[in-house]
Amino acid sequence: LGVTGRALWDQIWSCGAIWVARDVDYESVLMTCEMADERIALRRYVITSNSAVERKSLRDIERALMNSLGMLGFNPTDRVRLGVAEVKRVSKIEELQSRAAARAVNS
Repeated sequence: LGVTGRALWDQIWSCGAIWVARDVDYESVLMTCEMADERIALRRYVITSNSAVERKSLRDIERALMNSLGMLGFNPTDRVRLGVAEVKRVSKIEELQSRAAARAVNS
């Protein structure tokens, strides 16, 4: 792995240690980190060449990388889906403000 891939590797295993299983998720994590390295190399190329075809490839790899990170639970929606994050609840103050705003509209 390159610098970017290695940094992502370390981050996934430290931040996702609660839900990412080293024995079964190893390949998924490795491929995700390799994609991160590819993205950086392709991004550098796109910036210097300004190739429309390569720019599309960059967007494709970015989508694939985000999808892969999501499958590993590294976005808020997927963490909730995996059951490792809680949906933000409305605080009492927010609830009171919402009620007051609704009363003001109905008055």
